[in-house]
Amino acid sequence: MAAIRLLMLAPMLLCAQLAQAQTTYQVIDLVAQCPAGSTDVVAQAINNPGDVVGTAAVSDGQGGQVRQYFVWHNGSASIIPSIGTVEGLNGGPGFGITDSGLVAGCSIDGNQWQCFIVNQGAVTGLPDLTFMQFKPCGGSDAVVGTTTGQIQYSDANNNPSSAPTTRVGLWFNGVITDLGPTDPNAFGVQAAAASISDSGQYICGWGGTLWDDISIHPQALLMTRDGNATALGGLSLPWGWATDVNNAGHAVGAAYVDQNTYHAALWRNGATDLAPSGWQWSMSLAINNTDQVVGYGWDANGRSIPFLWNAGTLVDLNTLVDANGVAGPVTLDVAYDINDAGQIVASGIGPAGRQPYLLNPVAPPIPGDFNGDGIVNGRDFLIWQQHYPMLSGATRADGDANGDGIVNGKDFLIWQQNYKPLK
Repeated sequence: MAAIRLLMLAPMLLCAQLAQAQTTYQVIDLVAQCPAGSTDVVAQAINNPGDVVGTAAVSDGQGGQVRQYFVWHNGSASIIPSIGTVEGLNGGPGFGITDSGLVAGCSIDGNQWQCFIVNQGAVTGLPDLTFMQFKPCGGSDAVVGTTTGQIQYSDANNNPSSAPTTRVGLWFNGVITDLGPTDPNAFGVQAAAASISDSGQYICGWGGTLWDDISIHPQALLMTRDGNATALGGLSLPWGWATDVNNAGHAVGAAYVDQNTYHAALWRNGATDLAPSGWQWSMSLAINNTDQVVGYGWDANGRSIPFLWNAGTLVDLNTLVDANGVAGPVTLDVAYDINDAGQIVASGIGPAGRQPYLLNPVAPPIPGDFNGDGIVNGRDFLIWQQHYPMLSGATRADGDANGDGIVNGKDFLIWQQNYKPLK
């Protein structure tokens, strides 16, 4: 009878507050998947199939260690060849992996940076590219980097002159194209590439005119594949840099709010400040094709906080992770990359020190699905009915749909609103 009375009163319960399901993340220890003895493991990029690329120090067979590139695929890590000595992530170059598995990276060959790609085990040097930063490749097999050269111009006395400059270089199908731009009076004569969209249409980074010091006052840059460059603008000041861009041309990075402080930024019809109030500094590092953004920032206490920004809300990833199955406590500090499936590559402090982790999204349970079969139907109503009323200690398996530890009419209303009859 109680259930029948609730069915009759359901329209009166429409104002009841429903629980908002939140995606959580399963934490995968990437170090545990490396060969025994691997140390100083870092990871930076993930492609849409879920492959992760990073580096680790491994035995050189002579009592020492050498750093090698790794690709994590389906639960195991394999070494891939490189040129020269591979550097670590901190203060070093960027590297990335395309959806087909092509890897782009940098190494030290003598005293010079050497850019290269690895495609199906074959290593190809890219001598026309001098450096790669952040995530030099996306879904397509196009790779971007920085190239150097000389720019020709006329000085104040109209005399021919030249100056060193940096520009954006694009590698695709064995050909490297200098995207410039080359007009000495236009924005982007000095340019550094950071990332390319999955479609290969958009490139982002930073740059300035020939006379700007882009190491001090960079301007966030968006380019198209034909070399057309646009200054993205900033927040309180025009300075900043873009680190990643998606297929819609939406870019992320950091922009200055005063002479000494930069905030995580999203450029989508103008610049948006993503940093919460009270954070000191922050930076967006990656954006996927659904406009989810990841990065990190320092809060008022000086802690590094890894964040996920989604549909206007920024969340500390530490509040969303399930570290069951990972040895010891884990505190994440940086989120480096996110793919279109929502998988995130992050770093954090575990029992053995700082190391990389893969965060796999776990879809929230369907509200009202008390038996976990993915359907809200009469079987779930029977579970609710059998436990109604339950005033404390209730779980979802008992019919508690809103997580308040009680089985009551609010849970019935959630079941009713999500009910799908059996076919």
